[in-house]
Formats: sequence, structure tokens, C-alpha cells
Amino acid sequence: MTKLPIDIKTRPLSYSSLKQFRKSPKHYIQYITEPRKPPSPDMIMGNAFELRLYAFSSKNDEMYRDGIYIYTKPNLRSNAGKEEWEQIKVAGEGKIMITEEQAAIVESMIVAMQDYPEMVSYVESFIKTQTKLLWTDRKTRIPFIGYVDAEGNAFDDDWIFDIKVTKDADPNDFQRAAFNWDYHIQMASYAEGYHRTQFRFPNFAFLCFDPNPPYNCAPIMIESNVMEESREEWRRSVDAFKFCMDEELFHQGYEFRLQTMPYFSLRKLGYYRPKF
Repeated sequence: MTKLPIDIKTRPLSYSSLKQFRKSPKHYIQYITEPRKPPSPDMIMGNAFELRLYAFSSKNDEMYRDGIYIYTKPNLRSNAGKEEWEQIKVAGEGKIMITEEQAAIVESMIVAMQDYPEMVSYVESFIKTQTKLLWTDRKTRIPFIGYVDAEGNAFDDDWIFDIKVTKDADPNDFQRAAFNWDYHIQMASYAEGYHRTQFRFPNFAFLCFDPNPPYNCAPIMIESNVMEESREEWRRSVDAFKFCMDEELFHQGYEFRLQTMPYFSLRKLGYYRPKF
């Protein structure tokens, strides 16, 4: 038997950590105890694009210029190139560092977005960005944390937006991939957070952007029935986490999901109907 090795009050559950737990308790322990991996080039460019999108929404280009450091990648096979790279890291400290090529892609994505008036309307509706949510689940008393990319008011409706820079923003392909990446658990978590912290029930949309030519984009709205199903699945996952805490089962792998306490949905092979 293995207890949770941290104080859950000082390390609240997030979408990312719950996603790892939905694989297995061992995945969750690995996620919270091992050093964080440095962000990949795709993640860095995604962060840069989000900042550029915020700047576009607020009509504040200075926000982007102040938060970004654009550099030319040196030849790291030479001593001179290695020395130059160290100088670049010092100059870009505290900023999002992207190459000239990545910066050009970000600008191409912004230009292409402006051909889609509906997407522009959503982006220009941003009222707040990077909203932090902190709440405690009433049933389990487990604390949660989440960061919402943007809040807005578009077409006379209250919205929360999650920005995705994805290799394929095609709505059909993204909706299939969303369940594989547990994005439905992410949106359910945010919906719960708004309910508990502000007693608000905003609409939810993924704003998807393709970083490859022709740089298409798509706003993908989440229907109410999908949100309710996702919240039910989120609820079962949280209940399962509490069960794992109470029974001290964090030493278990896939057997927790497949044998000990089946709790997810029928969306994936090996997931069964919930027992609690």
C-alpha cells in the first residue's frame, strides 16, 4: 500500500495531473515527483502564439514585443556558436524565446486568422486572459487549480476559451483527438471551477489554430449535452482519485483502472461503466 507522497492541500489537482491519474496512479506519482521536462519547440511556439493573440485582442503590440525574444539559431557545432547561444539565453531570460522562423509562422497564423471574421470576433471579445481558478470539491474535499486561457463576451453570450495550437485544426479531426488527449476532462474541470468560484455557467469553445500552411483555424463550440457528459466523467475520475487516496493505492498501475475500480467511460478500450 502506498500513500499519496505529497500534501494535496499544497499541490492541488489540475487537469494535467488528473489526466495522468486517469492513465494510472503510478503515472500521477511520476508526474508530481519527477522534474519537469523543458518545453518542446512546439510548446514554446504555442506560448508565443497565445501571447501574440492576446496582443491582437487588446490591440497592444507592445505586450508581444516585451514578452518575446526572437533570435537566429547559431551553429552549436562550433565553439563560437556555443558561446553565442549562451549570450542569447542571457538576453532572452524571462521571455519566450523563439527563432526567426517561428516568429514568421506566428505572424502568418495571425494574418490567416483575419480571413475568418467569426474567429476574429471571438478573439476580440477577450475580457480577461490567464484566469486562475482555485476551488475545493465539495464531495471529496480535494482542492483544484486551473488556468483558463481567456474569458470573453461574444454574440451576447458569456464564453471561456481554450486556445489550441494543433497540427490539425480540422474540426472533425480535432474532435476525435480531443477525447484521446482528455480535453473533455479539461473543459469539464474549468466548468466546475467557474460554477464553484463564481456561480457562472459560461459557454465553452476551443479556438484551434494550425501552425502549418495555409494556417487554417476553427472555433469549436462545446454543446451542453457534451459538457454534461464530460462533467459526469470528470466527477467519476475525482471520486476514483479519492478512493485511491483512502485505500492508499498509488503503487498500482493499469490494474487500478482495469481491475480494482473501473470508473471511466466507454470512450476507450479497457474503460468500463462506473461503479461509483
